[in-house]
Amino acid sequence: MSEVETNEVPEEKEELEMPTALDLSDILSKLVPPDSVTITDIHGNKIKVPGSISARRQIKVFRIIKSIFDGDKMETILGSAYAEGLSFGSLADSVMGVATDEEVINMVGDIFSNAFPDLLDGKDPLDELPLEEVIIAIIPLLERFIKKAGMGVVGVVKALA
Repeated sequence: MSEVETNEVPEEKEELEMPTALDLSDILSKLVPPDSVTITDIHGNKIKVPGSISARRQIKVFRIIKSIFDGDKMETILGSAYAEGLSFGSLADSVMGVATDEEVINMVGDIFSNAFPDLLDGKDPLDELPLEEVIIAIIPLLERFIKKAGMGVVGVVKALA
């Protein structure tokens, strides 16, 4: 076999620094999940949504969230924003890519329905609520879980250090 010489310089891979337990603790301490949020349906009615749900509902919700991020769809949509340098335009394109993907949006509706099954009297949240209201209702659930679980992990890491 013959070898081919090139003048190419190997690409240096940028290493991301992992945050320390103290960094994570500081970040997590700034998360303040609300006890409830108020959303408005398409008819102008205000609906108070709890900021926490039972563990059984959380499991269902997290399974759906995990399925959204499993596979290549989200990586493709969000990867383009990262590849373009996280500019406002690339982030806006990514948000619109997610917001116009029917499969993903149906899953977001399923998250809402599983988290708050009695809130809309069995009506589909995607028919009764603007998309941004559905997302506003879901975010506190994620914030609360990330903060509590993350602080637990930080505590274990600190204890082991």
